[in-house]
Amino acid sequence: MAGVDDVAGAIVQAQGRPIREVWKGYKRFCNGDVIFAKITPCMENGKAAVVHGMRNGIGLGSTEFHVLRPSVVVLPEWIYHCVRRISFRKDAKRAMTGTAGQLRVSAGFIENAAIPLAPLQEQVRILKVLQQQFTRLDAAVAALKRAQANLHSYKASVLKAACEGKLVPQDQHDEHTSDLLKRILAERRAKWEEDVRSKGKDPKKEKYSEPEPADTEGLTELCMGWTWVTIEQLASPEPRSIQSGPFGSSLHHSEFQKTGVLVIGIDNVLDGRFSMGRHHFISEEKYEQLRKYTARPLDVLITVMATVGRCCVVPLDLETAIVTKHVYRISCDNRLVNPYYLMLNVLGGTTVREQLYEQAQGQTRPGINGEILRRIVVPLPPRVEQDAIVAECDGRLSNVHEVSTGIDINVRRADRLQRAILKRAFEGKLVPQDPNDEPAAVLLERIRAERRGRHRKSGKSAAMQLTLLEKGR
Repeated sequence: MAGVDDVAGAIVQAQGRPIREVWKGYKRFCNGDVIFAKITPCMENGKAAVVHGMRNGIGLGSTEFHVLRPSVVVLPEWIYHCVRRISFRKDAKRAMTGTAGQLRVSAGFIENAAIPLAPLQEQVRILKVLQQQFTRLDAAVAALKRAQANLHSYKASVLKAACEGKLVPQDQHDEHTSDLLKRILAERRAKWEEDVRSKGKDPKKEKYSEPEPADTEGLTELCMGWTWVTIEQLASPEPRSIQSGPFGSSLHHSEFQKTGVLVIGIDNVLDGRFSMGRHHFISEEKYEQLRKYTARPLDVLITVMATVGRCCVVPLDLETAIVTKHVYRISCDNRLVNPYYLMLNVLGGTTVREQLYEQAQGQTRPGINGEILRRIVVPLPPRVEQDAIVAECDGRLSNVHEVSTGIDINVRRADRLQRAILKRAFEGKLVPQDPNDEPAAVLLERIRAERRGRHRKSGKSAAMQLTLLEKGR
């Protein structure tokens, strides 16, 4: 193990100046330095970079990164790859100091960190191979991400076509949706009147809540047989057909447990599919208090707080579950709308998406409420056509999901391969070693001598040290 005064990496004084120099809240760096982010979010990706290309050679930046300045025994790119290794980043993360939300990699960790040091010529050979390997990997990952972007565009175009009547052919013999809507609304009213009479009351003296009709001002003309409807009109006449989960003191986070009745939150509602995701449960006793929030099979679930507009349908075989305040459930009138068709509109219907985003309220945590949701207007095709649209979308989007999953797997595989290559590089297993290379120990001793002379001359010590582990070559 080399001593802290052996070699530089944010360590030596350059041209008479400490390399960690702060001026009016900014840190000075220059071409050839390695900068390493110290704040908590950046650590997850191990953000680091080699400074190059500055015209005047000197720059000033935020104090939220460490500046590592190489000495003559180590190349900047060597330090860069060293600090990007997963092992180094994990050590740095464990050593973070500060309060919650303000954790940072300390100067003390950098001062005492150990990194492998190979002979200078071996560093050159290793870095050359790393460059070749990573260039190929980067090109492959870029191609995968382009393919992923193309899939997203294709998915968006399928959803848009589905909601505009351009995905499947229309049949002029299908019952027009406007006629179906009038008939169903009349049946609902007649059923309500019957229920009122069965209770010994006069329907004429009672108030009937008619679903909010669609405001079609400014909306485009629809295809043959289609009509504009509100989500409230699409909802079942059953009680609490449009409802979010319990608010306030009705359900505390502390009441969640590892087993019991499932609680559906934002994590469970993905774009077009239900996911068990993170499991939250409540006791059977608590469920009895919150039974009215139960998710029904084929309910449409929409996230309405923080992440607005994710949507899926409750699976038929889902265990008993309730929704949280972050999720609205819509029990559809299946005579009027296929729940999956409504889901497609929430996911990719231009008109519905615009209404969701335009009416979302709040700055830091935007959301929509039940009144907004009820008034959202949806383009509705004949019921038979809806089923055809859902079947066509299911086939196409299933293929998209399958290919997208394969791309995600390969992107993660490329990341693991990059980590493996770095690991081999710093274990001395990536390129052959040359016995003619000047050993790292000789390099270190020369630097020790230079540093001792410089310290005696200046009377100053380095502002910051980075210990390099001698590989003994």
